[in-house]
Amino acid sequence: MVSWEIAVHGPLGDLHSGYFGGTVANPIEALARLVAQMKDAHGHIVIPGFYEGVRELDRDQRAEIAALPFDAERMARDLGVPALHGEPEYTPLERMWYRPTLECNGIWGGYQGPGTKTIIPAFARAKLTARLVAGQDPHRVRDALIAFVRRMAPPGVRVEVESAGDVPAVATARDHPAVRAAARALEAAFGRAPVMIGTGGSIGPVASFARVFEIPQVLMGFGLPDDAIHAPDERFDLDQFRRGIDALAFFYDELART
Repeated sequence: MVSWEIAVHGPLGDLHSGYFGGTVANPIEALARLVAQMKDAHGHIVIPGFYEGVRELDRDQRAEIAALPFDAERMARDLGVPALHGEPEYTPLERMWYRPTLECNGIWGGYQGPGTKTIIPAFARAKLTARLVAGQDPHRVRDALIAFVRRMAPPGVRVEVESAGDVPAVATARDHPAVRAAARALEAAFGRAPVMIGTGGSIGPVASFARVFEIPQVLMGFGLPDDAIHAPDERFDLDQFRRGIDALAFFYDELART
């Protein structure tokens, strides 16, 4: 993962829009244009160099993903959106599991209180993150977005970009003995063989362990699709918690035997 915070500065302070409207660039408008220009209407990230190193799925991988039970309309309905969105040449599962992403996580500036305050705001800020896939260099991605912002910054405002996080993606082959041991442990704990899927998440030590020890990383998650991860009402089912404990105990035994 890589993260950025973009600050767009305009006048020294908030200005009366009746006095200065039409003569001073609005930082919120400038920032909105910058963020919007990072993708096209179909969800392709248009920052030069962003996709460098991304590996395409082969025919067998795509066929395996297509064979999984998945209903795009149901997912959209469950998420409360009119339809799923993204690169049309990839399926939703392919986009979720094997394509890098760039998201604006938050944007703010200007007046936030009740009613109206007719101003041209002094500044606007936005937070962005990119989820990377195996083969991408986080430093290159970081620098590519910074260069894009500086090049596309409109006149009349000053733009600053801060970046953090340079965690590369880690991929472990599903046929590795340790992964097979994890699959057997999950089956012992839950009574059903696991289905292999992809997922996105950023845990910094995983990349460090992979780099320093040069061994595959195996992670087992026990959350459910409706756990509302990162939302204010995030939760975790206690039965999953208890079965997860069993699964980890089984895994250590399976790993020792492997």
